[in-house]
Amino acid sequence: PWCNADVFHKASIQKTFTSVIAELQQTKLIVVGPDNLKRLKPILPYVKFVDVPPRNAYLSMERITRDVLSAVDGLHEHATVSISAGMPAKLLINELHTRLKGQHTLIDFGSVWDPFVGVTSRKYMRDPEHERTVREAISQMSKEEGKA
Repeated sequence: PWCNADVFHKASIQKTFTSVIAELQQTKLIVVGPDNLKRLKPILPYVKFVDVPPRNAYLSMERITRDVLSAVDGLHEHATVSISAGMPAKLLINELHTRLKGQHTLIDFGSVWDPFVGVTSRKYMRDPEHERTVREAISQMSKEEGKA
């Protein structure tokens, strides 16, 4: 089933996105995105990272698909795949869903992770209130990670 990706941006704006992060911390997570998203590791402990070029990602679709399939195959259990790959993300999810036969959770998070790694790629991310919310979420998640 597909859902509107804006649900995550809206949750981020409405200060409810930390519950999504908390759930993702409990899963075998694979992050698919540009290199700067590797900095998510302290608050979002992923087990695998698949690099996506920051521009023209569609030119690397075959390699990205192969790398995600390899990452999932190496886990031998259910995984959640967080995808931030621009316009090609939808094509990638469609291909992966077909190839993985619905055995894993595939989520297009779009740019929602950007402010968590210091990138303000959208207007709402430059709002001081949103910036404060992200800082608080990072602080909260870091504290919770330290307890584990």
